[in-house]
Amino acid sequence: MRLGIRAKQIAGVTAIVGLSVVALSGLAVERICRFLLEESITRGKILALATYERAREVVPASADPYAGLRDDSGLRSILRSSLYDKSVTFTAILDTQAVVVASSDPSLVGRPLPPSEDLERLAASNVVRQLQLIYSTGRTLEVRQPLSLGDTPFGSIRVGVSYFG
Repeated sequence: MRLGIRAKQIAGVTAIVGLSVVALSGLAVERICRFLLEESITRGKILALATYERAREVVPASADPYAGLRDDSGLRSILRSSLYDKSVTFTAILDTQAVVVASSDPSLVGRPLPPSEDLERLAASNVVRQLQLIYSTGRTLEVRQPLSLGDTPFGSIRVGVSYFG
């Protein structure tokens, strides 16, 4: 069966409109995904830097820096208040062996914290990988801030972020 010029025009316009809708929808999903990740990184960094600033004051004033971090009431307050953000699952200070020194969840103190995927690394990856991780339920991603005493690595601060908390 031969198609007339009118049928060919309709098919061509339909194909162009369909491809345009698919392309624009893909672009919109990519931008929303990037926005979500960057907002989460910003919130995580704010929490990590607030924790870092308090830890920076506590560590030099303590004979045992880890005990100082564990016992400081200001630091405990910052760690507990981090849970008011519904997407934050934990905030923890770890030593160099990834053992929790202080945390928003006191039951984690003294235990190793299992590693999660780095949120900043995910933000730098492609959109397909980002969507896979964002929409896989139960995944917690981390924002990380290193701690050091002078030039010596001392530990790290990790803020856990979940999109389905």
